[in-house]
Amino acid sequence: MTFVPDARLFDGHFDSAPILPGVAQIDFAIRACTASGLQTTPVTGLRDVRFVRPITQRGPIDVIVAAGRAPGHISFEIRAAGQVATTGVLVCSA
Repeated sequence: MTFVPDARLFDGHFDSAPILPGVAQIDFAIRACTASGLQTTPVTGLRDVRFVRPITQRGPIDVIVAAGRAPGHISFEIRAAGQVATTGVLVCSA
C-alpha cells in the first residue's frame, strides 16, 4: 500500500533536517494491515522494530505487510524511494 505523508507530519521533527516521525510510520503500518484484512483484532504491541534509515522525502512511501511467523503477528516493511526505511512486527490481541 502506498501513502503520501502530509507535509505537516515533518514539521517540528528536527527543523534543520525534517524526518517522518516513527509514530507516523507505525500508524501507516497499522492502516496497511487493516486495509489488507490481515488485522482483525486490535494492535497491542510492537516487536523487532528497526528504523534503518530516516524518511526525509515528502513523497510517497510504500508499506508492505504480511502474516508473521506467530499467530497474531504481522510483519511490515516501509520503503521510501525504493529503499527499506523501517521494519518490524505488529502484535495483535488474540
